[in-house]
Amino acid sequence: MSHDLILVKLSDEQITQAKNENGKRTRPTHALLCGKYGQLVGTFKQLQSRYQIWKDYVGVLFDAAYESDSEHIKDLKSTHDIIGKMGVDLDNIRKSELYDYQKKIFNDYSHSDKSNVYVCDQKPTRSRLSFKKLAAWFLLGTIIILLIGELF
Repeated sequence: MSHDLILVKLSDEQITQAKNENGKRTRPTHALLCGKYGQLVGTFKQLQSRYQIWKDYVGVLFDAAYESDSEHIKDLKSTHDIIGKMGVDLDNIRKSELYDYQKKIFNDYSHSDKSNVYVCDQKPTRSRLSFKKLAAWFLLGTIIILLIGELF
């Protein structure tokens, strides 16, 4: 079974079947087949926007993405958890790609001669004051100002 993203125009028989399975008040004209994740049934406007976005952003999940005028569809019941299923698979793919990338970087670094590593021996030009030191200096300054004020 191919994992293609297909936007299909429904025939009259398929429209009738889709209305029976998804409710009489729906007005389906198209279906968006999402491979192993399921399918969505709706109007062209609803499904066209999802098709364009999914084709660009989650295209790694599908072998191909195309529009079709006729396609054999067994089940026209809309699958409501498509985004969740795609999200899980997409996260797994991205995690494995990130892991592979990090592993490659680590291996490249550990096998290099490390002669190009720059070590800075200078202290930072701006020293950092902790909050306690800053509070102590503020308190000392306040006391000095009060003492000077009492002397004059």
